[in-house]
Amino acid sequence: LTKDKINYPFHLKKKNINESLGIFNLTEFKNKHFKSPIAGSFGAIEFSSELPIDIKINFIEKVLDFITTELKPRIIEVVLSPDIYNLEDNSFSLNTFFRKKFIIDRIETNQYIDLRKYRLERDVSYGNRKRIKNSINKGIQFSKLEKIDYFRAFKVIVDNRARRGFPLTMKWESLEEMISAFNDKLYFFGLQEKKEIIASAICINVFPNLLYVFYWGEISGYEKLSPIALLSNKLVEYCIKNNFEILDIGTSSERSNPNIGLLKFKKNIGCNTCNKFYLKKNL
Repeated sequence: LTKDKINYPFHLKKKNINESLGIFNLTEFKNKHFKSPIAGSFGAIEFSSELPIDIKINFIEKVLDFITTELKPRIIEVVLSPDIYNLEDNSFSLNTFFRKKFIIDRIETNQYIDLRKYRLERDVSYGNRKRIKNSINKGIQFSKLEKIDYFRAFKVIVDNRARRGFPLTMKWESLEEMISAFNDKLYFFGLQEKKEIIASAICINVFPNLLYVFYWGEISGYEKLSPIALLSNKLVEYCIKNNFEILDIGTSSERSNPNIGLLKFKKNIGCNTCNKFYLKKNL
């Protein structure tokens, strides 16, 4: 409970066992506007893999019925995780929300690298393979960063977004709170040339088999070399070495309008594409 919002985490548990088998997070904002998830771009609903489908569906229905009858919402908005996270859960969740009279407000284009099938020579364009080679020849080094370098990595991303006309909405203080709360789930990576961080990425270990690129960027003056090509390749290598199966690079559209340049760039570093659904109900 805060001044501006009230959080409602609904848990699915077995009788007499204090273990959560499913969770549906909703937050009430001003004017009876409910959103899920509370923060971030997805993660509204999660289930234990062994749960039967009918129990999962029933849980979603019961939560929605309770919210509707007891809390009297004016608007409910739900963001499903990208389909690559769990296509089966998303399929019956989408069906359930549709039957509960939700509409599809947006469908964003999400891009990811399937590490189980990734092949550099096949999946990465010739131009990006050349950029990767040129960066390596310049002696640029990749590493997972220590806490002392987190702010430097963050500053690279802030400056990059500002130059591109997409200012970062998250402040350093908010990111520090995330680091404190989810320290073992947040990974910072960097490319360095002569100890200067020239490109960085902040990633979230969403599931044991999935790493999500929360933010990334490069400093000014390196546009021709495009160190993001090397950074993406090194992230792939890190993920494969550490038994991840999916590297989620994030959405390449805004309110369902595709960013063709971004789509092509991600395709050329080895990305595949899936849907990410935004659902809404006016009451």
